[in-house]
Amino acid sequence: MKHSERQYCQIRKAWYNPQQSEVFENRQKEAGMPAKHPTDIPEQLPAIFSQVVCFPERAIQYVIPASVSNVVAVSRSMILLPYFYDEDSTNENSAEFGMVCRVSPTTRNTHPGRSVVSVNVSFRHRCRIERAETIYPENGEPAYKLAYWEKLEDAPVDEETWNSANVPGRLKGLFSLIQEYDDLFSQLLPVFGAPVSHSLFESAQKLLKNTNRSTLARTLDMTANILTSKNRQYAQEILQQVRSRSENPFGFSASIPSLTRELAELIAERSVLARLEKLETLFKADVETIKKAITAIAEVGGRSQSGQSNSWKEQYEQKKNNMPEDAKKEVEKEIDRIGRMNPQSAEYSMAATYLDWALNLPWNDYTVDNEDTREIPRILDQDHHGLPKPKQRVIEFIAAKSFNSGIDNPILCFIGPPGVGKTSLGKSIARALGRKFWRISVGGIHDESEIRGHRRTYVGAEPGRIISTMRRVGKRNPVFMIDEIDKLFGGGAQGSARDAMLEVLDPEQYHNFVDNYLEFGFDLSSILFITTANNIESIPPALRDRMEFIFFPSYNHNEKKHIAREFLIPKQLARHGLTPDSKMFRDGLLEAVTVNITDSVLDVLIGEMTFEAGVRELDRVIGKVMRKVVWKMKNQNSSRQPNVERTDVAAEDGAVWEINERNLSLYIEDAARISKRHALSEDPLPCGVAPIVAVSDTGGSIFYVEAAYRKSEKREIKITGYNPHDEKLGRMLRDSAHKAWDFLFRESGLLNNLGVEEKIYLHITFSNGGIAKDGPSAGISLVLALYSKFTNQPVRHGLVATGENTLALGKILPVGGITNKITTAVRAGAKQFLMPRANEAELADVPEETKNQIEIILCDSMIDALKVAFPNCPRLHDAISNQ
Repeated sequence: MKHSERQYCQIRKAWYNPQQSEVFENRQKEAGMPAKHPTDIPEQLPAIFSQVVCFPERAIQYVIPASVSNVVAVSRSMILLPYFYDEDSTNENSAEFGMVCRVSPTTRNTHPGRSVVSVNVSFRHRCRIERAETIYPENGEPAYKLAYWEKLEDAPVDEETWNSANVPGRLKGLFSLIQEYDDLFSQLLPVFGAPVSHSLFESAQKLLKNTNRSTLARTLDMTANILTSKNRQYAQEILQQVRSRSENPFGFSASIPSLTRELAELIAERSVLARLEKLETLFKADVETIKKAITAIAEVGGRSQSGQSNSWKEQYEQKKNNMPEDAKKEVEKEIDRIGRMNPQSAEYSMAATYLDWALNLPWNDYTVDNEDTREIPRILDQDHHGLPKPKQRVIEFIAAKSFNSGIDNPILCFIGPPGVGKTSLGKSIARALGRKFWRISVGGIHDESEIRGHRRTYVGAEPGRIISTMRRVGKRNPVFMIDEIDKLFGGGAQGSARDAMLEVLDPEQYHNFVDNYLEFGFDLSSILFITTANNIESIPPALRDRMEFIFFPSYNHNEKKHIAREFLIPKQLARHGLTPDSKMFRDGLLEAVTVNITDSVLDVLIGEMTFEAGVRELDRVIGKVMRKVVWKMKNQNSSRQPNVERTDVAAEDGAVWEINERNLSLYIEDAARISKRHALSEDPLPCGVAPIVAVSDTGGSIFYVEAAYRKSEKREIKITGYNPHDEKLGRMLRDSAHKAWDFLFRESGLLNNLGVEEKIYLHITFSNGGIAKDGPSAGISLVLALYSKFTNQPVRHGLVATGENTLALGKILPVGGITNKITTAVRAGAKQFLMPRANEAELADVPEETKNQIEIILCDSMIDALKVAFPNCPRLHDAISNQ
């Protein structure tokens, strides 16, 4: 039966486009082919020789020649004939039996550069070839065969034969055999990194359990498919590769042969019992071969394993005297278990990793502390300017340690804005004590396993950060800095990292810290823990209770100037290669020069171009100046400062490159001056406006509260600008506003004679609305702003205030952050700072230099605060005298 190539191509296109099914039917009829039917398979099919032999109930992806794909597209079926080399013939075998398959296109059915097509093949029936003819395509493609076939029926098994041949018993034996077959593959293939599939085994076993005479043939077909599985192919390739090596460490002498001929005989065999016997023989042969391979692996593995096991024992013997009892039990159990494992197995690798962690922890490795209380302050002062309280606390700890070596280490928490030296002071403390230093940042951590580790049941499990750090440091008593502890996340799907940290920082628990991976306790009491945070309010109370807080205030102007001169400028000079021993100067490429930044320039950089609690931004600005100097030197190929930039003093010395107020604009543009954005207004404030000084994560800031009102049918207060993102914040600001209103109108009676009605719409807003705000310390400023608005009197120029307002008491209650607030007020140019008298003791922490730059006014009551804020308001004095 011949058809034109054009007709076949049209039919093939219809086959690969399922939406054109109607076109496909029409093209079939035009080509004279049988009608399509789900159960119909044409009597004449293309026949292809293949080394892939499968049985019914199996579906695979297969590649067929492009020349025959046209015919397959028409019939949607084909015959696969077992191909093997017959030693009795010089030609390819002309197989008489094969498998009829249904064919469907794959998602990707082309192979670029190859004349083949991928198809999905589902094996349906055994068949016998009646006759075949060779077809030669008109376009010169390779010839193919079209074969007439008939279905090969199985010989029935009667009940007498079923019992006499003990078929049920033999099926149970076959069940056990393929179970062993599957287990052996599970042992062999992972050794060489090959995957293991169990789907065919499970399907065959399920059928073997429930087979009877009518389903015996189907069961044996499914069982025979196991001999064509990927597991067998992988094992066959592995053994062949190992045997072909010049050095075969496993000593393989057996191989898994190809079963194409044997499987072809199974296809041709009509007797079901004969096929059962053949399958038993084939499975037994494969089982024996794989057993030999596994035995060879075990022998080689045992020799290497014995040496490794002895190595673990030797390490354990050296360290067990310093290990606690629970650690000894776990390690001994693991050493005993690893001694019975195959070194190529995944479990062996996991056990070896566990022993490596457990035996390499610093069980008895300590550094000797420097106890010289005169040398330690010198080292701390060498690295940091100021910070007397943290330094004094460390010195006290060392002194107490020298009297009692068993005293528990303190758990310190450095609280302060960024850039004030919290982290770097921790490094200096470690250097002063002579201890190892390690820092971890826990900001954003939400998974408790980051702290406590993963359990060993998980793939890739490892200890948490605490134990991992102890191994890296290699000492039992390091200085351990936990940075950003206020940004540690709470509960979640992976547990609470905050709760996990409680065990680490609790003096009652850290003597026996249990990591989930190790599953035994490790003593952390010798570690000097130092934590850092920007905001104490963000630390959970339970965690806060376990730490000793040391507050880092903002640096004042002179402190920043000293730090810049002693630390920042030398660091930036070295970073940019401007020191006398740098490569450019040492090699004579440029003449050595000294870069000098004058004190007046430092005053400008600190006072006008940075507004921060620490010195990080100052460090960046100095670095910007140095980069400009380097660029100028490189651009002019000279280290001599241009004459246009030089002063008369500098002109006398060409070896000096000076940055002064006159030429500063050539290094930093005037737009960089940001102090005006943070300073108090130079003009008197409008009525209804009062400044607020607040503590923030960056130190402190100045903003304003503004009040406006209009008549209304009822009393209504609207507050805006306190938080743009979270409505939960701002609650304390709203409470303070209501208290200020009620105090002025009802409790004090200060506004009763002004003709202001209480039923008004009052709008209170806070400037810098993009920044979240909350807290009680704005209460006194709200009182001043409202009184200013209703009396039409401006707040005293240059005054900033802080304190919590009350209602009936009329008192000003204490607030936090006094040191940072005073420093911020000075930076902003304030003249007076009004604060609660209850905070007077905190003034001892404010440097004298800072206190000399501002008038600090202590007040007990809000009436006193109003007197200070409105000294020339006759209405206020009349209202007070009439009370």
